[in-house]
Amino acid sequence: MQTTALHTWRCQLCGVPIEVRYGDPDLGRRVRSLWRELFALSEPEAVEILAGRSVEVTLRPARETTTGFIGRNPVFDSPGLRVWQTEPGFHLESGESSLDTAPGRVDVALAGGFWSESLRDQREFFLVAMLMALRSHGLYGLHANALVLANTRALLVGDSGCGKTTTTLALIRAGWSYLSDDALMIRAVDGGAEVMAFRRGFSSTDLTRNAFPELRPSGGVWREIGDSKWLADLDTQYQGRFVDRCTPNLIVFPEIVPAAQSRLDPVDQTEGFTRLLRQSSGILTDPASVNTQFGLLKSLVEQVTCWRLLAGTDVYERPEAISSLLASAGGQRRNE
Repeated sequence: MQTTALHTWRCQLCGVPIEVRYGDPDLGRRVRSLWRELFALSEPEAVEILAGRSVEVTLRPARETTTGFIGRNPVFDSPGLRVWQTEPGFHLESGESSLDTAPGRVDVALAGGFWSESLRDQREFFLVAMLMALRSHGLYGLHANALVLANTRALLVGDSGCGKTTTTLALIRAGWSYLSDDALMIRAVDGGAEVMAFRRGFSSTDLTRNAFPELRPSGGVWREIGDSKWLADLDTQYQGRFVDRCTPNLIVFPEIVPAAQSRLDPVDQTEGFTRLLRQSSGILTDPASVNTQFGLLKSLVEQVTCWRLLAGTDVYERPEAISSLLASAGGQRRNE
């Protein structure tokens, strides 16, 4: 049988070379445009694709009807996305679209209706897929934000709605550089753990969006993504402030409180480790990697000081005060 000639597009995500193959040029163009909006990609002129060190992504149109998939272990089920564990990896379905992951490979079947879904659902489909695919490269997802100012390299960790994005935007306003909003990848490096930018753009509610009017210039930075949330590309307003990785020395667990002034309370290593576990993507969905991921989180919590940030209204009103507070905490030595 004659096969369709494949086009290719190469990029890197979290330092891992990615080769995207497709036969339909329009499908390839649309996915490429979406990925540039979703991921913190780099696109060097030359990307070396090596077996065992790269991820191959194959795109094809899906049939308009699905037969339904019954996997060995369902691991996630929401109205917009379903995930099963399979022998080689994971199977994901979103509407009529589906994909399968295996070490070094992602096979994607996109239905025409995928492009009518909200940007939030499109983002979730591909972000979850790449979170799963990058596990075999020693990269694990963490529900957190990361910022850098001089010698302070901070992670903001916590559930949705805890104030991560608001605090992050306030610190960026005060001069900090940033990695990702809400989704980072963590990996082992000599002497500890490093985090890498994974997701592109910052998403927030109307309340947070209205608190940062500088991100609403003429023409607008924010794009509606669904569920009353908006997505902003901060490069438009804060050019040159993006960094792709850092080695954290500070972890902050924010909580919004009804107070005028924010304060920091220390968190011991045991509590810090427990909180990190709760924000680690899919830590119990892949038994083969559980011990590795546990060890990585243990290394991370041992190299930082941990704090609870009780975030008051000064986060909005005096971001420089929050900046000084965290910079001071970042300069403290970890308790042995």
